[in-house]
Amino acid sequence: MEIIEVGAGGGSIAWIDEAGRLRVGPKSAGANPGPACYGLGGTEPTVSDANVYCGRIARESFLSSITLHPDRATKAITELASRVNMPPLRLALGILELANLSMASAVRRQTIEKGRDPRDFTLVAFGGAGPMHACDVAARAGIQQVLIPVTPGHFSAVGMLRANLRFDWREVLLCPLEQLDRDRLSEVLARASKELSDLEGLEAVSEIGIRNRYALAMRFQGQEHTLLIGSSTEDLAIPPDIAATFRRLFEEEYLLRYGHLDATSSAEVVEVVVVRERPLPSPKITGTIVGGRLPSLKTEVHFDEASGIETPMVPRLDLKIGEELAGPMVIYEEGAHTVVPPAVTVRVLNAGHLLMSLPTERST
Repeated sequence: MEIIEVGAGGGSIAWIDEAGRLRVGPKSAGANPGPACYGLGGTEPTVSDANVYCGRIARESFLSSITLHPDRATKAITELASRVNMPPLRLALGILELANLSMASAVRRQTIEKGRDPRDFTLVAFGGAGPMHACDVAARAGIQQVLIPVTPGHFSAVGMLRANLRFDWREVLLCPLEQLDRDRLSEVLARASKELSDLEGLEAVSEIGIRNRYALAMRFQGQEHTLLIGSSTEDLAIPPDIAATFRRLFEEEYLLRYGHLDATSSAEVVEVVVVRERPLPSPKITGTIVGGRLPSLKTEVHFDEASGIETPMVPRLDLKIGEELAGPMVIYEEGAHTVVPPAVTVRVLNAGHLLMSLPTERST
């Protein structure tokens, strides 16, 4: 899995650079002191403060463990706006816009810049703030559907609980693919297997379920970046014709990634990557949304610089399987808020996940 990080979280601090331009991140207020609206000592405006100022988070809908202070968010936003002679609402919306553009840029690097049509994908948004920005990010990235999983604020924690024990091992080879023979690769894989087993330190534990696999980091000669090409065989088995097999797999992946291919260029192997994965007991996690009864609210939400829109804030617990709703609305739960802009529809799937559909004109 390829991971790209951008500094655009809820704690990302908004600031004015030497040229008088508004910037967001990468500096963050973190959890402590956190955004100004947390009331824990933070004074600089953050993405979360902008969301509060624009009405997307209400005191009554926030985490029960934290008392929200909208007045402090307003103070932080107003003070920064006065430095650039800008209306506070425009500044707050600008903070959200910059955060959205930063996230959308990361999405485009994984789609358009790699030859993938964003309309073929669904954006999955999780975390405490992800569902708040998901529709705007999708619209700017050209994606037409957004999926919000059950309990998105706890999505990463659930992933940690269900993760397997994994060790990665690498060794640089740096040789033309044609010079990588069976004996050399077999020696490397055997050494990797032993070192990974010693590192795991569980020799006495059953090997049942253990999965060992390897891949070659390859590129055309003269290029800088590599593609990780996994073996088509099971476990650490080596194909009969190494060069022909990995050349075919490399060309298929290269063509898929970049849309073109020079079949006359020589390929080289930069390194071999070996992964050892042991399954761990996985807790049974149901798809049921949990939490206490939350009130339905109404608040004025600013989606642009026009007048605020009276918007319902609906507890996710109140949604019914199969129900279809239309924005604007904010769906909230313990740990997350899902913002549904005007003209966006949301459907509750069988497992309780939310599938939001953007109108075509927004997904450009």
